[in-house]
Amino acid sequence: MKNQKISMSKEESTMPASLTNTLKHINELVEQSVQIYELDKEKSNVVDEFFNSFKIISNYLGFAVDIDPILLNQSPDTRVVLTPMLDLIIISSNYKCEQKRLDEFSLEEIANISLYAIQTLLTMTKTDIAYKNKKITFLRDVTKKLKQLRSFDDQPDVTKSQYL
Repeated sequence: MKNQKISMSKEESTMPASLTNTLKHINELVEQSVQIYELDKEKSNVVDEFFNSFKIISNYLGFAVDIDPILLNQSPDTRVVLTPMLDLIIISSNYKCEQKRLDEFSLEEIANISLYAIQTLLTMTKTDIAYKNKKITFLRDVTKKLKQLRSFDDQPDVTKSQYL
């Protein structure tokens, strides 16, 4: 919001300096309050967009992530798990359980949890990619061998007797 020059009315110019200063401060406070309101609204929209976008990815991947309890000012013996639906399950040392959505936390906590979770998810996805590549390579090799057997089966009986 632009700084607006406050023009004084006739009555204000005849007011004592202390009242004029008070009025100026009140106007400035109103301006600052409007800016804070607009920033809070923008923060809410950004958090909603981030939450919905991150939820699509995490839900697709299907991984649950253990979160360092220190990020939520919890004791080290507390277990915190971020689910694929971006719910945080907080299990205290006495096994009491609490569940909260990621977007219910403060902006700082959301940022810290997200950074930690994204780094962990990257490690998990790299491991999953390597695992799937190995399985695909194995299946490709087995399929190639099976195709050789199938082509062997398509040979005339004379050829088969030579190999038996």
